[in-house]
Amino acid sequence: MADARSGAELIDYSKTAFSIGGVRQEISIDDWRNGWAAIVGGLDGKPTSQQFNMVFYILSVLLNQNISDVSAVKNTANAALPKENFTAQQIVTLLSRYGRMSGCDADMLDGKHANEFAAAKHSHAASDITSGNLPIERGGTGAGTAADACRALGAMRNTGGTFTGTVYFANGTAHYVGSAGDAHFKSLTASEDIHAKRVFEAVYNDYAELMPRGEQTDPGDIIALDTNSQQEKYVKATNLSSRIAGIHSDEYGMLIGGEQVNDGEDFL
Repeated sequence: MADARSGAELIDYSKTAFSIGGVRQEISIDDWRNGWAAIVGGLDGKPTSQQFNMVFYILSVLLNQNISDVSAVKNTANAALPKENFTAQQIVTLLSRYGRMSGCDADMLDGKHANEFAAAKHSHAASDITSGNLPIERGGTGAGTAADACRALGAMRNTGGTFTGTVYFANGTAHYVGSAGDAHFKSLTASEDIHAKRVFEAVYNDYAELMPRGEQTDPGDIIALDTNSQQEKYVKATNLSSRIAGIHSDEYGMLIGGEQVNDGEDFL
């Protein structure tokens, strides 16, 4: 009722309180709002207090209507929002349904631009590595020193392979095998036979081993010079042998009273 009455009174006042060009006119509120109306002079060309009261009443009604409209909009907006409180975990849970943080602008993540971060899949050049060792499967040696690299790469193989140049053993350069096949060692132990074209400065087991043989002999056999041969050779002695050289022994012995062979010779 109050709104209806105020609206009716406002229309009545607007018809009697305004004029155009000094002549009272029945104009609408919209016309007055657009600047077409002026207060009609009452006494001696001056507005009366009643006219002022009518004008201020109109302004008051219009202001109250605007306030009412704003309140209605606010109430409508508040009514559209859910009356709930959310925790941080609930917000994350709701976001995860649509892809958590999907579409966020990370251009200034942690104070850095996006182009300062590496992509999930990327690669580096070998020159980018400033420390550490590259594994063999990535083109490196897998080691920090040359010796460790040779072991890691199998540069000195323990089975097969070919060595070029001189190969040294142990400490220093005294023990080695040259590229021509010459071996230089302090000692050599063999569990089987040793075959050589010539052996110099050797210690023989007995006379039979030192002297050229003319036939096979066995340990315990008496060895004699074969006087029937045109070459120096020694055979198993018989009752006809006149030059006995010694006995074939299988134990180590020393040559006593003999002469050393000349360099390059294999007989006395």
